[in-house]
Amino acid sequence: MNVLYLVGFIDWVGNVFSPVFVLWFGVPEATAGPLIAAFLRKDLAVAQLSVIEMTPYQMISAVVLVSIYFPCVATFAMMIKEGVKEMLGALAVLFVVVFLYGGLIHLIGILLGVA
Repeated sequence: MNVLYLVGFIDWVGNVFSPVFVLWFGVPEATAGPLIAAFLRKDLAVAQLSVIEMTPYQMISAVVLVSIYFPCVATFAMMIKEGVKEMLGALAVLFVVVFLYGGLIHLIGILLGVA
């Protein structure tokens, strides 16, 4: 994990996906790196999120997003072991659920005036 941070890979991937995190999920741009790192270690991502200045709404959104948005590497490896077809189906469902969650939660936050 540290090597990926040191060579700048996590930051690069975070910069690529930051527009999605900012515009669709409503979290600050600084959360992109930790949200990408959550793929490797979810516990580390939550610890990294705790030092980023966010509103309570943004913190809740980010932590829930980390909890549901993608399985960690170990889970991903087990999904591959179960079969590629099943894994792709599970990832498709996960993708739809995460984007529906993000859009709806962010929309509710906008309507309530907290986003």
